[in-house]
Amino acid sequence: MAIGESTSNVTSRHWLRMPTPHARANSELFVFSGIAIFDQLKGTGSSWEGGTATIVANYGNVIPEGRAILPHHWTVNIQLASIFNANVANNTGWSVNDYRLRRFRNALGGDRVAVVEGKLIVRAEIAVRDIDAFIHRLSYDVTILGTVVDFQFGVDL
Repeated sequence: MAIGESTSNVTSRHWLRMPTPHARANSELFVFSGIAIFDQLKGTGSSWEGGTATIVANYGNVIPEGRAILPHHWTVNIQLASIFNANVANNTGWSVNDYRLRRFRNALGGDRVAVVEGKLIVRAEIAVRDIDAFIHRLSYDVTILGTVVDFQFGVDL
């Protein structure tokens, strides 16, 4: 079975929100981290099998309904947190090849916003090699310097 696109169940969510003396008015520093659990990230044989792992974490206690973060600057980092090989590990491999913060168009002004109504969405391009090799968990760290703004759904980005 190919990896395709898998969505996680998130545990161990952590966050930090603090004001900054940034040049932009009302800017704040946000740090989000946690561990995403996956069931279906499995290799299929001796070649690399790639796909997209989507992490959806709820931080509704940080960014309430009708609000979003307008990011000025951000970084995303995704790491392998738990890997497994069921039998002999011949030519086994696991990788995180790319990752990105999911952003949306705000109908109120057209800006690209993130962490919409408390939902942080990060996508990782991952790969597994070996028929019995698995990625069970990915950890994530997202840092955003931005401003909390009113939000209404617009066109997806």
